Amino acid sequence: GVAGSALATVRAQAAGAALILGGSYAGPQRRRYGLRAFATVRWPLLRDILSVGRPSGLGDFLEVGAGMGFQLIVGRLGEVALAASNIGMQATQLLFLPGFAFGLAGASYIGRFLGAGLPRIARHTALRVLFLGVGYMGLLGVPLWFLGEELARLFTADERVVQQAGLMFKVMALYQAFDGMGFITRTALSGAGDTRLPMPAPAVCA
Repeated sequence: GVAGSALATVRAQAAGAALILGGSYAGPQRRRYGLRAFATVRWPLLRDILSVGRPSGLGDFLEVGAGMGFQLIVGRLGEVALAASNIGMQATQLLFLPGFAFGLAGASYIGRFLGAGLPRIARHTALRVLFLGVGYMGLLGVPLWFLGEELARLFTADERVVQQAGLMFKVMALYQAFDGMGFITRTALSGAGDTRLPMPAPAVCA
């Protein structure tokens, strides 16, 4: 039931965090990056991290808040609409993971090239990553459009939910490319050290 699902989610998140920490501090990554469990705080570095991290965190908070508001609206439409919406969210979160990876890779390269004093190469890299990522996300919209109901049947046998989920997948198919475009550009800007410009964008667009 709901309680079991919530408990399983918490356990899965905790296990994932433990694996990351264990792999970082008990393996070769510890020597490679000089990781220590306890270290002296470097206040200038902490200020720099917060100046970049606070706008990014606030943007994420606004985006999650908008998503919660959307779910509250959908919940008032009835159980069928809410079930269809949950199916759509599960599917698109899975499909979005490689697009997420494109954005992080772009941010890493852009930060590296800007740090090396090569802004033209950084810009070219950003455009290339954007082209690849948006193309990938757009292609993923094709099965969502044509196979939406079949995908929904992997989650439920209720034909009312399947029908609504199929219609919703068509809408999601159309916004896949735009979703990828927004995330990749926002993440690329963070690699350049600019998190203030993209901070309000998710909330405004939502």
